[in-house]
Amino acid sequence: MSTLKHSSTKILIALALILYMNGSSFSQESDSTIMLPTNFLEINFQYGMLLPHHNEVAYLNQKNIAGFDLSWYVQTNGKRDWERAYRLPKKGISLLYMNLSSTNNLGNGIALFPFVRFPIVKKIPGLGIKVGYGLGYIEKPFHITNNRKNLVIGSKLNAFFFTGLNYNQQISKKLSLHL
Repeated sequence: MSTLKHSSTKILIALALILYMNGSSFSQESDSTIMLPTNFLEINFQYGMLLPHHNEVAYLNQKNIAGFDLSWYVQTNGKRDWERAYRLPKKGISLLYMNLSSTNNLGNGIALFPFVRFPIVKKIPGLGIKVGYGLGYIEKPFHITNNRKNLVIGSKLNAFFFTGLNYNQQISKKLSLHL
């Protein structure tokens, strides 16, 4: 587990440096209008809880989960029919890291997944839904002798599905509020 924490610290530092160096890639302002970037890196902190699907696994919900995700966004340009049909969604790739509530039985999880963020309402341009799927890695799956209490995850590599409602409000040319 200490190897996982150590490598996740390295990932955080590397991505923070990329974000710092990426600051010059944002579009320039034109008069008083803020030009949104076409490619950008987003960092989100996650906090929540596991919801047990059966009473028999409720013991796995020992504390709230916490983590972060790093997402690289690329604005579509309407060259493809589906891009125009869905009002120029953004697409990209995300890396998600989270603790999974029960340190002894579940450990930590990492997921890497491509996504598309679709705008929902024309009158509210910042409102969207992000959907994606990819690979997930769970640190402590079920094992007959070493981890009999994890009754929900049977392998280290898993399919990962993501759906999230989100809202972005541009504050300045290099900063936005994301909910």
